[in-house]
Amino acid sequence: MWRSNFSLLQAAILCNATVLIGLVAASSGIAASSIRDVQVGFDGTSQVGHWTPVRTIIAAPPESSVSGRLIVSAVDGSGIPAQYAQAFPEIPAGQEQVIWSYVKFGRVSSTMTVRLEGSDNDTTQMEMSVEALPSDQQIVLELGSTLPLDDSLNLLRLRRDRQNTREGNQQTVFAQSIESASQLPPHIIGYDGIEVLVVVASQQSLLQDLTPLQRQAIESWVILGGKLIVIADTDPSDDMVEKPNSLFTNVLPGSVERIAMQRQTTEIEQFASAAARLDSGAGFRLPMAILSEVDGVVEVGEGFGSDRRPAVVRGMVGMGESVFVAFDISATPFVDWADRSRLLAAIVNLVLSGRDTSSLQMRELVVANTFGFEDVTGQLRNSLEQFQGVRLIPFSLTATLIAVYLLIVGPVDFWVLKRLGKSTWTWLTFALTIVCFTGLAIYLATSWKGNQLQLNQASIVDVDLEQQMVRGTTWMHLFAPETRMLDLASTHRSPVVQDVQNVLIWQGVPGEVFGGMDSSLASTTFSRPYQVDAKLEDATHATVRLAQFPIAVWSSRSLLNQWWGQCSLGQQVEQSLESHSEGQLRGSFTNPFPFELRDVYLVHERWFYPLRSELPANGTVRLADLSVMDLQTRLTRRRVVDGRNVMTPWQTADRDVSRILEMMMFFDAANGSSYTGLSNDYQGYLDLSRALKSGRAILVGRAAEPAAQLEIDGKPLSEDVMQHWTYYRVQIPVKRER
Repeated sequence: MWRSNFSLLQAAILCNATVLIGLVAASSGIAASSIRDVQVGFDGTSQVGHWTPVRTIIAAPPESSVSGRLIVSAVDGSGIPAQYAQAFPEIPAGQEQVIWSYVKFGRVSSTMTVRLEGSDNDTTQMEMSVEALPSDQQIVLELGSTLPLDDSLNLLRLRRDRQNTREGNQQTVFAQSIESASQLPPHIIGYDGIEVLVVVASQQSLLQDLTPLQRQAIESWVILGGKLIVIADTDPSDDMVEKPNSLFTNVLPGSVERIAMQRQTTEIEQFASAAARLDSGAGFRLPMAILSEVDGVVEVGEGFGSDRRPAVVRGMVGMGESVFVAFDISATPFVDWADRSRLLAAIVNLVLSGRDTSSLQMRELVVANTFGFEDVTGQLRNSLEQFQGVRLIPFSLTATLIAVYLLIVGPVDFWVLKRLGKSTWTWLTFALTIVCFTGLAIYLATSWKGNQLQLNQASIVDVDLEQQMVRGTTWMHLFAPETRMLDLASTHRSPVVQDVQNVLIWQGVPGEVFGGMDSSLASTTFSRPYQVDAKLEDATHATVRLAQFPIAVWSSRSLLNQWWGQCSLGQQVEQSLESHSEGQLRGSFTNPFPFELRDVYLVHERWFYPLRSELPANGTVRLADLSVMDLQTRLTRRRVVDGRNVMTPWQTADRDVSRILEMMMFFDAANGSSYTGLSNDYQGYLDLSRALKSGRAILVGRAAEPAAQLEIDGKPLSEDVMQHWTYYRVQIPVKRER
């Protein structure tokens, strides 16, 4: 009997042990799994202040599957740690899986932590140092490595260094190439830090490896403001027309028909400022892709009359730009041409921001910048930091109060009490003085700095009726009268967009100014990380919110809200604009919005057409009823003084938000780098100056209602504590007079 009971006890213990071991094995999936590899950016290249893809390979243990969250931690633009969490699907036992995360680095030198977190709170993590490029650098990314990008960009650097030495700016272009499609992120925000993407169509093996999500992400990125250069595949053995997926045909400025042989290359050589001839003598033939239905500017063409063939075409695609090069720079005869790097540099320079090298010398007009910022977004930030009813207590008042306090507790107290014969009362009067001055300080702080949350926000909403796309950029500056941890989200209020994707994230200060992202200062106010809740699906769907976002007493934090979606207006609005002599317009245009626009103007090429009154909803305006002036004259506020044409100096201390936004919207058209003494690199995608020379006119107007709404702890912030500047821009196709 005893042996029988003992045997049962052994069996029970063995059974329980087996179950326990199974439970331990199942619960230790995360702990037993490993982070095999982490790649930051594009082959290690990332840029501070921009979304950066992080590619992590996770290996599940042989005995169990793994599921949970991948959390990437990095400091934000204020030096405060932020955690970017991304849920990932179950990884079968013994298998590996690539998990894509997206993070913004707030410092050029920082530490990033990657942590796996299971549902049972088991964790495993790794830590690594990250060196990001400064915010004023521009990344040119090549798919493949067949072009002399480094040599070409070195030529651009030398050219820009000479220009920047004269103008006082510093600007650098950085080349990077990737040789595997697996290094490309499958979501649009992963390309946020890329200035120009170069695709060599002859790299068929790489391009064919692109997944549908990667291809869609790149095309959507271009439509929403990216810059794409496509180098044609002219190998007769590769029928380019039969391989449209390799060429991103949805974003090309035309349609590829066939491959033809070109004898003359004079304009190509002139475009490159070449010192050597490209053709090799008698019998020379250059294979070129023939582009039809050209929608853009032919920057280089070969041939004459009806036989003229577009060789380099630049066109607008939505809010972005696309350049098609009809010859293959990676093939013969270009590989043996001494000026190949010059040609590539000239092509890349077509779409780089800040490429305007006008001979106008306006640097002396710029008033000294005492604020330290180097980019025009820094001036916008300074302007949005001015809240209604919130005033800084001047140092002179503080110094005066300190002096009065010292006089009262010192000689005044001594002299008065001595005259009264009450010297022993000094302990009472001293305490009373402290209480009175403390109360005065509290009163001044609360009455001068306010006692409620306040929001200043500025928005630029771009609408493209042809692509039926809307892109919104909203800067939100939030002031808090007390230290708080806030759950923040943003919703759109614009009636012109539907199916909106919404990304709310911190906004940093570009440059090496105090607290700038190019500095190494960390936050000493908050050490506890807040959460960046990102839900990213497909290639373009995105919702990003902030949880437990910290803000200190009587201070402000800057936020960036980027959103995009389908245009809800349809194409029912008929526009009738035609360009005639010297690019001036005639015809009429219509306000496509169901709301009134104020401060309205139309711009095209180098002309500015102001409206003298509001433009009602769906109202139509005839160009014949408008005056016209030179666009640069308007942007620089040029005027006649004593018979001389004088430009109004740009004031870096100016806090006119509308004026700053106008400059950001058409920075190159104003020759902004020279005129303002600032760069426009950090958010240069908002500059649509080149669209004005690509067969587009742009209608600009200010709306009475905000386009975006900030929600705090699940509730929308009252409009009573909000100031907003909301501008809409509409691209209107212009017909050429025949």
